[in-house]
Amino acid sequence: MLLFSYLVSTYRESLGDLDERPITAALYLVVGTSLSILVYVILSGVLGNSIPPFFTVVREIAGNGLWTLLFTPIYFPLVNRMKIRLFALRSTP
Repeated sequence: MLLFSYLVSTYRESLGDLDERPITAALYLVVGTSLSILVYVILSGVLGNSIPPFFTVVREIAGNGLWTLLFTPIYFPLVNRMKIRLFALRSTP
């Protein structure tokens, strides 16, 4: 997840303005979280932890992606407005 966040911040200009397109930001977040969960499950299995059956993992990843896709366009603009207000308050003397 940290690597995906780094890539989004590095290539922000080529991705466009995510503040105006919360659906695009949600799609990036869905891809990032889904890949992170998948890598976690794979590494967990390689390191010897017991992992659930394949379809359970797929169901969990799909459910996480669905909820992320539903809620991110709602709270992303709110968080963005709060960020703008906080940085505006800090920059005023």
